[in-house]
Amino acid sequence: MTVWRSTESESTRRGARNPRTAAASVLVAVLCLGGNVGAQPSPDWTEPFPPFRIAGNLYYVGSKGLASYLIATPEGHILINRALRDGDEVKLGGTVLVAHLTPGHTKGCTTWTLRVEEGGETYDVVIVGSPNVNPGYRLVDNASYPQIAADYERTFRVLNALPCDILLGAHGSYFDLEAKYARLKEAGQRTPFIDPEGYRTFVAGKERAFRAELEKQRSP
Repeated sequence: MTVWRSTESESTRRGARNPRTAAASVLVAVLCLGGNVGAQPSPDWTEPFPPFRIAGNLYYVGSKGLASYLIATPEGHILINRALRDGDEVKLGGTVLVAHLTPGHTKGCTTWTLRVEEGGETYDVVIVGSPNVNPGYRLVDNASYPQIAADYERTFRVLNALPCDILLGAHGSYFDLEAKYARLKEAGQRTPFIDPEGYRTFVAGKERAFRAELEKQRSP
């Protein structure tokens, strides 16, 4: 997972007033949230999806199945996609993003956190890399990734410890993108993406799936 930052220029100043335009003009690329290298592409990864504001200065600018996020600030914009280390912070225009290494799916898979203001309230946002155990992943006796099971254990410790009001992630399916987007105009001042219970349910489900697969592979 990496972060791209724009510089303060006339184009970004214009973009700050129109983040959708900035998303299109600043970077033309599909920005993967850690852990998709080598994964089998899904058709919805390239299916267009309308860009929209999630909450505060945080925007969704990805496809239907492959998420990308734009954070608009008065000093420029941040698009999540270049390599940092665990615990590193990216600061721009009053916004702070924190990188959390959440390996297992891949060795460098990263989860990002930030805080946004919406309707006079401040919310914790978690952008999950990927806690999936894909079909064919070897969790036991994996010569190319010996610590894979321990890394998944680390990932779930990290995810369970993070405060979360708004769940986002590498794929729209993680956080019911289509259903929540459909409710966006009906939500009034409270964005439907505020879903702390959804985060806990998501993490718990992924952890159960990991532990079940680990036990299966450990059984003779």
